Amino acid sequence: MVDDFLSICESEEEKSHLNEIQKEAQQICRMILSEEFAKVDVEIAKEKLREKAEQYFPDKLETYRMIYEARFQRLWEQFREESI
Repeated sequence: MVDDFLSICESEEEKSHLNEIQKEAQQICRMILSEEFAKVDVEIAKEKLREKAEQYFPDKLETYRMIYEARFQRLWEQFREESI
């Protein structure tokens, strides 16, 4: 699915923005997997990333949600649900 998001990139600048989003999304995934981070910290990081995605790709926010937010939710449910 990330390849689908990459396919919407038309310029090197957009590809650079997407790489930035991907790196931050990977960091959020690590935050979820590590119980060192409180839920509020993960939520703040997710919101900042969503805002960045909206800034860089305002017309592709639904694609962002389907790829990244769905991944964050799955990871949270799988690894942190019982620790709420």
